[in-house]
Amino acid sequence: MNRNHIIEDKSFRLLVSGKDVAARVATMAECIEQDFAGQQVHFVGIMNGSFMFAADLLRRIHLPVKVSFIRLASYEGRESTGLIRELCPFAEDLTGQNIVLLEDIVETGTTIEYALKRLRSCNPARLAVATLLFKPRCLVSNVSLDYVGFELEDRFVVGYGLDYNGYGRNWDGLYAMD
Repeated sequence: MNRNHIIEDKSFRLLVSGKDVAARVATMAECIEQDFAGQQVHFVGIMNGSFMFAADLLRRIHLPVKVSFIRLASYEGRESTGLIRELCPFAEDLTGQNIVLLEDIVETGTTIEYALKRLRSCNPARLAVATLLFKPRCLVSNVSLDYVGFELEDRFVVGYGLDYNGYGRNWDGLYAMD
């Protein structure tokens, strides 16, 4: 069913169904389990957008894991400010740990670059990045992504944790702005 969803004055159309998102997240979990087989992994999610992705991915990981979150902000409405604000600092000791950084969407790469720099300063054994969505044409930072759910054109997307002015995070599936 391809029905429109409305937030404020904006209309959104289904881009990826919840069923297809779930299948891709399951595949990503399998890849992470294979790459970290027999090891402990500390997952660090970037809030707020990654919470659904993190929850669904971690339910499919059968390794010994720890989970933490860092809250970063760079958006106001639909636009990136280009500045990263650390709203909820990360204070755990990650020295010598395997870390998988979880992000909802990588566009310019500015946020993920900031988070990677912050986590590298903790001297992890290994640091990988998993993102649900990636917009390769928007990337301006030099970042490497280890696990990518979906590559997208440059379209504004909500649902499955992503929002427009705080709304739409609870929508099953991914929706693109008309």
